[in-house]
Amino acid sequence: MVQEEGSVPPTTTATMDFRRFFSRVASMSRPSRGGAAAQSGFAYERAVHARLLTLRWKEESIRLSDPAGASKKDHDLTVLNNGLTLEAKTKGANEGGGCTMALVNGSFQVPAHSVLRSFLPPDLVLWDGKVPSCLTGDRSVETWTTEKDSFKGVRVPAPSSAIADYYKAKGTMYMQIEGRGLYHTGEDVLGWGVPKFEPECWIRIRLKQHGSGSVPQDCQACFNYKPTTLPPTPYDLMDPTRLPPGFTLAAE
Repeated sequence: MVQEEGSVPPTTTATMDFRRFFSRVASMSRPSRGGAAAQSGFAYERAVHARLLTLRWKEESIRLSDPAGASKKDHDLTVLNNGLTLEAKTKGANEGGGCTMALVNGSFQVPAHSVLRSFLPPDLVLWDGKVPSCLTGDRSVETWTTEKDSFKGVRVPAPSSAIADYYKAKGTMYMQIEGRGLYHTGEDVLGWGVPKFEPECWIRIRLKQHGSGSVPQDCQACFNYKPTTLPPTPYDLMDPTRLPPGFTLAAE
């Protein structure tokens, strides 16, 4: 079942003009929402990396891979002592496994390599088969303003295990979630007794604006999840009072 995301309250043309003007001015001095989220994610990844370097694994100094940053192929972090592969996510992060949908013969399709493909109906039709003008040549703000209500974001329900399955397929064993702690992606390999990463989950599809532009440049799909639906977990690499078995503070 495909659901349309919430609509935006109507505004007058004058109000829209003022909002657009001030939005453009403000965007000159701040990163895009996506850019800010990415920077926050990289910062948390580096923080987890720094924390791990203050720990020991069964009396050994921790040996770590470098943070993966924006790489979609590598794990965020690998503890070389025990082979632990880790994905680090901020408490504000709520998506993963994103891809750009291709426009093929007038319909939007997920790339063959994307894990999302196996979770979407094979006969999925977006926006009643309509294609926005901004993706076929007319990128004027005026045209997009008249069309955008017909191209609201949609949600496609997904299993609660979908994101864990995605990361497990990449070879990631555990996920470290800011403010919550550790979860496994399908098998608790190190026997810590942590729960599986299984929050409420769906696939979000939307036309996406990049940078400071006000007209979408492509169609994006990704897993979205609700962090508050995750069960509590006993261990957290960032909390010295809740370290998983085998890890101790280097000063101890």
